[in-house]
Amino acid sequence: AKAAETEDFEQAASHRDLIQSIQATLERQQVVDPALADRDIWGLFRDSDAGELVVLQVRRGVMVEPIGFSFDHCLEENEALLTSSVLQFYSQRQAPREVLLPMVVEDRAALEELLRERSERAVSLASPQRGRKRRLVELANQNAQTRFRQAEDAETRREEALTLLAKHCGLASPPRRIECFDNSNFQGSSPVASQVLFVDGKPEKAGYRRYHIRSVEGPDDFASMAEVLERRIRRAWEQDDFPDLIVVDGGKGQLSAAQAVLRDLGAEQQAIIGLVKARTEKRRGEKS
Repeated sequence: AKAAETEDFEQAASHRDLIQSIQATLERQQVVDPALADRDIWGLFRDSDAGELVVLQVRRGVMVEPIGFSFDHCLEENEALLTSSVLQFYSQRQAPREVLLPMVVEDRAALEELLRERSERAVSLASPQRGRKRRLVELANQNAQTRFRQAEDAETRREEALTLLAKHCGLASPPRRIECFDNSNFQGSSPVASQVLFVDGKPEKAGYRRYHIRSVEGPDDFASMAEVLERRIRRAWEQDDFPDLIVVDGGKGQLSAAQAVLRDLGAEQQAIIGLVKARTEKRRGEKS
């Protein structure tokens, strides 16, 4: 509340997320079923065609780690969405004897029979309207809403960060695909380089690459960076997949080597920046 009053909204959101995470942890540690039964409780939150489904799992009466699923561009009605999600979820795991749902689904008996066949035991689907079980469903719905809002806030922060990055780099629009390059070697030998990929501000690990340096002997960061960028830009021309922004680890030397490669390959239009660590060391007695 204090952070919000001073309009430090990013810090306020961080505090809020922390509080909600602590509350969720405490809730999971509580014995929610004195009978020590196993059951799954489904929750749903929807905002237009996007939202979140969550499954609160109770094992031997204790709530364990919930499982969440985000969705967007969904045109199905809630009942149809819930039915298809339940079928998909329990196609990969055994259903407990009782599954609580936030609403009544069509063809409940047929769905129960299908889950019974898959789990090899009776499975009851219920949508409680009152009492302790209804409170569990409401808890699951609240959990789904919290997860959705947290993801929504995180997406907003990423968009703001990309917009700010574009402004600092003089880009016409936020960079959606960012490729970052770094060199390393072991005691002056076996030089390699790594590439990491960010798409819409999030790591895309399927796009990570490692390059073995072929033409450079010894620890020569400038030459290594030039080789790696040359190989990447040649592939970009062949496949027409230039990134929106290239980030090289290093200062003016590495950046100049990279820019020379871009000029030689006719890719001067490629946006590129160098990244160096901030000099935060202070002399004895020096104040920040």
